[in-house]
Amino acid sequence: MRCSFESKLRAVRRLTAEAEAEIAALRRAAGAGPVALGAVLGRPASTVGKALLRLGLSRPERERAGQLLHVDIKRPGRFRRPGKALPAAERRTPGRGAGRQFLHVAVDDHSRLACAELLPFERAEHAVAFPRRALVRRTRHRG
Repeated sequence: MRCSFESKLRAVRRLTAEAEAEIAALRRAAGAGPVALGAVLGRPASTVGKALLRLGLSRPERERAGQLLHVDIKRPGRFRRPGKALPAAERRTPGRGAGRQFLHVAVDDHSRLACAELLPFERAEHAVAFPRRALVRRTRHRG
């Protein structure tokens, strides 16, 4: 439980309703993030970011699904013997690893629908084809 002195300090540091309204208006007009808005308004980016979060404006929403797709590739290693630690001699021997696999992940910014594929390669043709397949799946999911 917080003491009353601490809660009073927190209340004093919070921006006024007018300042938050100014941040919200500039965000809607410019669509800029906390760093740019803070520079224009002369306030720290962290303060502007917290105000945007409180106002529900922290993440710009896309109007339609599929307008922005976040794509990432993770590179988890493979195991030769799942659940077993390798002996020290095997760890030091070069070229004896079990290899890597590549987890391609895509998240739609509007719907937050995610799609993932575990592929054997990270080559350009795989990296380019994956978002296309993800968009096709997203369209099928809407149906």
